[in-house]
Amino acid sequence: MTPRRFLLLLVTSLVVIAGAMYLSSLRHLDRDPRGEMFLGGLQTQLDSITDIRLRKGGSAPVLSLHRNEPGHWGIAERDNYPADLSKVRRLLLALSDAKVVEEKTSNPANYANLGVEDPQSAAASGVEVTLQSPAKSVSVIIGRMGGGGSFVRRGGEAKSFVVDPAVSVDTGVRDWIDTRLIDIPLEKIQRIHLKAADGTGYALSRVAGSFTLDAVPAGRETNDAATLAPAPTTFNAVPADDVAAATSIDFAKPAVLDITLLDGSSYSISGTVIADKHWITVTASKDDALNTRAHGRAFEVAGYRYEALFRPLEQLLKPKPNKATAAATPKPPPKHP
Repeated sequence: MTPRRFLLLLVTSLVVIAGAMYLSSLRHLDRDPRGEMFLGGLQTQLDSITDIRLRKGGSAPVLSLHRNEPGHWGIAERDNYPADLSKVRRLLLALSDAKVVEEKTSNPANYANLGVEDPQSAAASGVEVTLQSPAKSVSVIIGRMGGGGSFVRRGGEAKSFVVDPAVSVDTGVRDWIDTRLIDIPLEKIQRIHLKAADGTGYALSRVAGSFTLDAVPAGRETNDAATLAPAPTTFNAVPADDVAAATSIDFAKPAVLDITLLDGSSYSISGTVIADKHWITVTASKDDALNTRAHGRAFEVAGYRYEALFRPLEQLLKPKPNKATAAATPKPPPKHP
């Protein structure tokens, strides 16, 4: 081999070795994650997710959602009562759309500052969201808002990140229920009959487009027609604040409201007040969807909603004359012939 050829082979070998060393060094550098999808591939797997679990402050889930069928998620902690589908979708889309803004700490000592510490800790401020599909399970710890988005950390990984758009998640079970319950337009109601818990009651009937009191107590007068009629929103879009097994609520002495519609169909609503909570049960003669949802269940409603449903008779009557005022009112002088 000539010296010239040997030198050429030597230079070539050195170039190859240098290139290999450079490529090897690149493999040990962390790539810049900015702009990457935080949960790559989730967007194409949303329809395969069957379970969502939220965990905070302990080992047991605080909320468990299960997809029973397409378009229907049930809440395990509420005996599979329907979850708010729009809220489930918002969470899944927020997680699938989240992009990395920047990398944050990998030091566990600093996790609490971001809210991405171990969700089993009683002091944990973040919440772990686990998405389960037949193929795999993915967990994400959602921390505080900050850095133009949310602080997050993938389960089992040390690195934390800021992602955008921000991801927020409620951990209260009652925040996830489908609140739709009673929706009866006032103009469709023909008659309203109330039997109060104390045994008193009344009936309002629609006559010539206005509500009238069927029986007026002796010596009393009814309020004007506008006051006598229920408010237009009384039976319209009444939401449930929470749901429980009907057997767990004491309905021994309920108020009962029977509503008859112009088409002959009817609804029956029973109500009771336990401490500061207002509970009702609902049945319908022709609303199968409502009956399926409400069967065996009691619903908590807001106090003002409850009071509007179960109006006492006194609210329909003009106030009784004040005896002291009546006595002080001078009588007109007698007329002389």
